[in-house]
Amino acid sequence: MTARPTAPNPPQTAAGQSLGAMPCSWLPEPFYRDEYVTIYHGDCRQIMPLLGSFDLLMADPPYGIGADKAMHKAGGTQYGKALAAKREYAETNWDAETVDSWVMHLARSICAKQIIFGGNYYELPPAKCWLLWDKEVNGEFADAEMAWTNLQKPVRLRRHMWNGMLRKGGEERHHPTQKPLEVIQWAIQHAGDVETILDPWAGSGTTGHAAKNLGKRAVLIEREERYCEIAAARLAQDVLPLHTTNSGNSST
Repeated sequence: MTARPTAPNPPQTAAGQSLGAMPCSWLPEPFYRDEYVTIYHGDCRQIMPLLGSFDLLMADPPYGIGADKAMHKAGGTQYGKALAAKREYAETNWDAETVDSWVMHLARSICAKQIIFGGNYYELPPAKCWLLWDKEVNGEFADAEMAWTNLQKPVRLRRHMWNGMLRKGGEERHHPTQKPLEVIQWAIQHAGDVETILDPWAGSGTTGHAAKNLGKRAVLIEREERYCEIAAARLAQDVLPLHTTNSGNSST
């Protein structure tokens, strides 16, 4: 298995001042907690140094492509025509740039197995296994998304429609770059025997929802309070007892 990278120190100025966020002196009070999932509202750069190790990094960091701006303009339309009542996504510039390399290395250094959606936007080691999600879309958006992994298995593909307002199962969309619950569950299952999961860029909490469905424990970190609220509300709902089944070997 690929070794975990050594956690780097944040970059500093010539005077020795950190250019990254200063770590917290202690963990903040969780925004939400249940038997399986803990959510922290805050900056992952400050919180991750205070956490222990995890079996799996299940991450979907910013890609640096301005997704929040694109979805703010395009929400609810296709080819210039409204498909349904428009969902407004705030333009907050959170996707203006990728995560700093030292932050990504920090996240990877505390997780044995790693799955990173949008890994093709980052400088990561060569990978044997990429997880590919075919969104079955038409129009101007990408046909598929890629998750880099350090898993020692062949490339795997999952088809799951996520085409604007047309989404398999009618799953509600809360975040402009939200991944389908089934896709995240599929990804986690490909990691094999993992019990603890970290998601430093949690968004609307799909990783937590998937972990809870699968009987795993997860820590989520999200800097936007409104998404913490959405994630907490989703997690407070009943979940499916999927951890009683074993479908992680499926490639579709």
